[in-house]
Amino acid sequence: MEKKEKKMPKEYAAIVSLCIFFTIVTIVGGVRLFFVISAKNTKVDLENIDIIEQNTNLDINRMNLAISNTVEEQYGVDIYYGEGVNAASVNATNITDKSEIFSMLRAITSALTKYPEDIIREIESKGYMVSIHLVDKFTNNIEALANRNSIGHFNIYISNSIEIERAFHHEFYHILDYYIKLETAERYAMWNKYNPHGFKYSNNVNSLTTKYVYSGQSGAHFVTAYAKYSEKEDRAETFAEMMTANKMETFFNEGEHIKSKMNLIIKVLNSSFESVRKKETLAWE
Repeated sequence: MEKKEKKMPKEYAAIVSLCIFFTIVTIVGGVRLFFVISAKNTKVDLENIDIIEQNTNLDINRMNLAISNTVEEQYGVDIYYGEGVNAASVNATNITDKSEIFSMLRAITSALTKYPEDIIREIESKGYMVSIHLVDKFTNNIEALANRNSIGHFNIYISNSIEIERAFHHEFYHILDYYIKLETAERYAMWNKYNPHGFKYSNNVNSLTTKYVYSGQSGAHFVTAYAKYSEKEDRAETFAEMMTANKMETFFNEGEHIKSKMNLIIKVLNSSFESVRKKETLAWE
């Protein structure tokens, strides 16, 4: 008599299937967790990211996470990117390309290495928080923005533009400016002394001209036309030039008014931040 093959009861088969499924999920999740933890525990030499990029076997996603975690550990600032950014709230679109994110992180870390490591921690020690958000682009054609919300959280939003590092320095000075004005007495009382007699800032971008803007002649008052938009934009534009050193030496040699503004910024930073006073060599000096 032919033996009939015993069939597994449906209930038992279902239990076995579920066990197999959860085992696979656990293994996959464990592997993913391992890679995340490994990335979190991996420190990156922020000053030599170009060397890292030459590694053709690089896991970009893991390296992006490792870079952002190293920045947080070294400078005390969180960097958000991809779907972790509410880009729509600032009229921007999210950046999701891992290679582009890597390039942006490289530019931001390059910029951060020019500051005292504790300058952001000094701001945060007074109860403020600082965050950097990477986006693809803004719908209103700007490159970056900085804002301060109602609970004293400072945010920098940077788009994936060719001028990313200069844009970062510009926006970061807005953050420094916010802090200086909130925590210390008025330190810019002399600022308008270095503007043309009777000059008034304009909040209309379309009305800005190159009059009084440096173009090779001595006696200029502003580094760019946009610096004429407002006093705070004047300071941010001046500082961005100081940090990128595009014309800094020329400004100091030929632009007496611009030179005075730069010296005032240096004085204000030195008097406002202990971390600045402790650092012997500063990128903006």
